[in-house]
This record gives sequence, structure tokens and C-alpha cells, in this order.
Amino acid sequence: MLATLLTLEKTARDVWADSAYRSTETEATLKAQQLRSQIQQKGYRHKPLAARQRNRRRTQVRARVEHVFGH
Repeated sequence: MLATLLTLEKTARDVWADSAYRSTETEATLKAQQLRSQIQQKGYRHKPLAARQRNRRRTQVRARVEHVFGH
């Protein structure tokens, strides 16, 4: 379903999504369509995200959008 939504006519250059959408298949689809992935990074038990993988900027942008829809 995600691939059908991702076209340059419908989508901004950056694609923002929750970490549930992160997969090698999704990343390959975004790269093939020349879109930039802003999908949250996943953290795992006993293996925290590295400093360069922090989701702070992504979280700030997503929160602004999600609060509008939540209201």
C-alpha cells in the first residue's frame, strides 16, 4: 500500500513515517523513486541508537503534524 502512495506528484521529496515502516524493501523503493527517507530509526533491547541515528529532529517534525490530526 505504501508504494502506491509514493509518487513525486503526490509526495514531497522527504517521506516522514513511523519506525514500523522502516524496512530494506521500503528504503529501496524510496531510493528508486528518488525520495529521501525521514523514517524513524529503530532501537533494540540492549543496543541503543548511535548519536548520529537519534530521532530528535524527526520526532519534532512528526509531532507537529500528528497533533493537528489528533486535534
